[in-house]
Amino acid sequence: MSQKVEVAGQACAKKRRQPSQSRGEHRVNLIIDAFERLLVASGDGAITMHKLAAEAQTSVGSLYHFFCDKQNVLVASYERHERAMAEVLAAIDSTGDEVWRTDSAEQLIGRLIIPFLDYVSRNPVVLQLMRLDRVAGKSPTDTPIHPLIQALCLRILTLRLPSATDADRRAYTATLLGLPVGLVVDLIAEYDDELRSLVLHREIPRALVAYLESIEVQQG
Repeated sequence: MSQKVEVAGQACAKKRRQPSQSRGEHRVNLIIDAFERLLVASGDGAITMHKLAAEAQTSVGSLYHFFCDKQNVLVASYERHERAMAEVLAAIDSTGDEVWRTDSAEQLIGRLIIPFLDYVSRNPVVLQLMRLDRVAGKSPTDTPIHPLIQALCLRILTLRLPSATDADRRAYTATLLGLPVGLVVDLIAEYDDELRSLVLHREIPRALVAYLESIEVQQG
């Protein structure tokens, strides 16, 4: 999450009301949903609290009841997707060591990387959130779950490449995780839906499988 967003979230933390009933939680989710639709359609600069209230089909007063400003809604959107992607990671991490050791390169990329690409495909607002981090001068990978993904990838490569050096495995991990993030942030957000889908679902996996196969042949 960008420093600007994080600071804004802290400033509003004492003012933001936490919904105490399911109806309140539903209202908050509708507001975040509306914010994300506007963010994807028009970008952050076009969103105002009045536009957000209209999109969420609620009053401005009701909106301020839960969120003190637009940045606070942005923080909530970040947190929503961080939690969801942490659940994706937990499911991946439940895979047994023997599976990671014996999977083909294509199967491994399918288990480790594809679930995150699928999540981005289903939730295009994640592209906008990552780009906001980049604009703010912060790495899109600087999230609470990124060190956990790195640790899992290193563990998998240790199982598959026991003769590789620690430095090599760190380099392989940086490439396997950095390549899709770089494409997503720098290129895909500018693509139309058809091209975005092809890159997410075909070209990134193809590149990662070829890379993994190459290093495994090299390590012998």
